[in-house]
Amino acid sequence: MQFLSDLQNWHDFRLYHCRRARHVETERDKMKWMEIIEIQSAENKLEVLELQLKECLLEINSPESMQTAHLFQSKTIPTDFSIHIYHNSEKITCEGSPLGLKLARSLKEYGMIHHSVWHEMTIDQ
Repeated sequence: MQFLSDLQNWHDFRLYHCRRARHVETERDKMKWMEIIEIQSAENKLEVLELQLKECLLEINSPESMQTAHLFQSKTIPTDFSIHIYHNSEKITCEGSPLGLKLARSLKEYGMIHHSVWHEMTIDQ
């Protein structure tokens, strides 16, 4: 009986992870292009910047928004941040979206900004 119980637990575990993997793949399939905004800030502006970034992400990730954003902080330099904005539209502009441009402009007061646009490559199989 223990063997059957272990087998059922293993099956449940695999089923859970397969469903999660499918969900991740589905989310990835939605993204067509992204913007990365990197910020190198001064230490004396860190607290205000973190608050500003969190507010921006809550607004971008709201249910009515057409974009998704993630915030990253450097593991080695705590004053360096990276915002990744994922878009699902076919229209890609070289300079970035109005949202990305506005965000990059508003963050300039906190330090140096690097704003770049990336498009997803398709690999034919």
